[in-house]
Amino acid sequence: MARRWVHRGTVLSLLLGVSLAFPSGILPQSSRKNLTLTSSGSTLILEGDTARAREMAIANGKRQALESALLQLLPEGSVQNNYDRINQRIYHQYEGFIDTYRIVSEGSKGNIYEVTIESEVSVEKLRDTLGALGLLKEAARGQVARFQLVVSQVSCFPCIKALKDYIENEMEGARAVSVHSISPGRFSFNIFFNGNREDFQRALLAKRFEGFRLDPGGTEKENLVDVLMVLTAAEHG
Repeated sequence: MARRWVHRGTVLSLLLGVSLAFPSGILPQSSRKNLTLTSSGSTLILEGDTARAREMAIANGKRQALESALLQLLPEGSVQNNYDRINQRIYHQYEGFIDTYRIVSEGSKGNIYEVTIESEVSVEKLRDTLGALGLLKEAARGQVARFQLVVSQVSCFPCIKALKDYIENEMEGARAVSVHSISPGRFSFNIFFNGNREDFQRALLAKRFEGFRLDPGGTEKENLVDVLMVLTAAEHG
């Protein structure tokens, strides 16, 4: 049985497209300029003006997308401490930071209008503005942390692949990811991240995945991020 699992783990690592060791050489800096984020917005329908409520709900959804993007660039405490400046220069000018968006779903429930949108948030423009505000520390941006991500309660291979793809292709600050080990119900990844472990964990737990979510695990170590994979939809196939 143990041999069969090791073999299966090797096959899974090949399907994930990563090796069981850290990549060698100089790690490439991510060249991605946009973040694709899904967010929701809602507002009251006043005096039966559904069109106006729809417009406001979309605006609120775009602002929610910007808030999520900012938490991948700045620690939460920094966002809170500098809320007034961020509100004036970014939230009030949200259109300038969202390149495109599409409506995933929309509709009214009683006197509330709700929308779900998918937005392309410009990381480049956000960085430029945060830099102008003096909120980006160049030293922190250039510092690469190395630690392990341990995912337990894994029972869904497509889910673990979606997690790896998100870190590798979407997460702001992620420099490299590779499988460290595979055992029954447990995957561990090597992570290179532009920032600290807390920033990585915060961004990871804030991400909304289709079919599962990540909850904090019980292990707290300096070079470890411990999470639990919880299925939110029944597996198929």
